[in-house]
Amino acid sequence: IPGSNPTTNIVSLFEGTVDFLSLLVVMNTDQLEGDAIIMHSLSSYAETLIALNAGAYQSVNLFLDNDKSGVKAALRFQADLPKLEVNDRAELYAPHADLNDYLISQ
Repeated sequence: IPGSNPTTNIVSLFEGTVDFLSLLVVMNTDQLEGDAIIMHSLSSYAETLIALNAGAYQSVNLFLDNDKSGVKAALRFQADLPKLEVNDRAELYAPHADLNDYLISQ
């Protein structure tokens, strides 16, 4: 999903659409400044990695679930993208399971 400022070279990565939409609500905006990729499932890791490497990104913000699979995927992205700044943002909505749970709790 293209961001409002294509020169930012930042992409935000989400496990699901609801988490992406939850972040937009939390930020009170209808569009992120940088691009967004919605994986729909961690099983699309390989395809997502290809997309991240194909883009002109310098920084990746990970908004993955706060569970074993999400933590494992975050560590994997950090290892597989050594040329990019990979930021795990899950601590922003911890101890909640994901961004949607965080939004509901507010």
